[in-house]
Amino acid sequence: MWQYHQKMAHLVFGHPKFPQFLVKMVWEKIESGLISIVGTVGVALAWFFYLLTKNLHVLSKIREELDSMIAQVQYHHTHDDVTWNRCKILSRNFQDLKDKSYPPVPFDTRVPIEPETLPSGHKVDSSMQIIFNMYAMGWMKSLWGEDCHEFKPERWILETGKNIALTMMKVATIAITSRYHVEPAKAHPMAPNTAMVVHMKQGFKVKVATY
Repeated sequence: MWQYHQKMAHLVFGHPKFPQFLVKMVWEKIESGLISIVGTVGVALAWFFYLLTKNLHVLSKIREELDSMIAQVQYHHTHDDVTWNRCKILSRNFQDLKDKSYPPVPFDTRVPIEPETLPSGHKVDSSMQIIFNMYAMGWMKSLWGEDCHEFKPERWILETGKNIALTMMKVATIAITSRYHVEPAKAHPMAPNTAMVVHMKQGFKVKVATY
């Protein structure tokens, strides 16, 4: 399976148009086993590109940020972790995706360590397990307002810090958006499945063109 991932990576990152200063960084991630097309990161990326096809103005902002980042990195001759922290717009997009629009794992649980009263007025204690649906909460007007169905990355305030999954998604997104236009296939149904990981029920069929 790992050999398959390496072969796919060669196809994605081996193109001469891919910014060369990023190649070394990308392959370091691949060789250390951080980049994979399976699991929650792969699921999140599929939903992310689906959202971009429906919000082309967001894609334009990401590409503008990428051009600026490439210019800064080439000027300063550095490509460390600070590089990824410059991608503020891209980070806000992922924040909206994973915490609101399409969280890859839609359910989570919590157990209180002592008796507590929730904002809803419900009383809980350590003998109880609280299960909440983050996917459903992400589309509630009572939490997000009238624009809850809109993809608005600018609503997020970012926290600094390292996040391996976020870095993986940034690497893959930069590699694809810098080289390709991605459009959803016509008449292909788009819906989430009902499972512990929110895969696309029918997959994400796309038309890819050179950018």
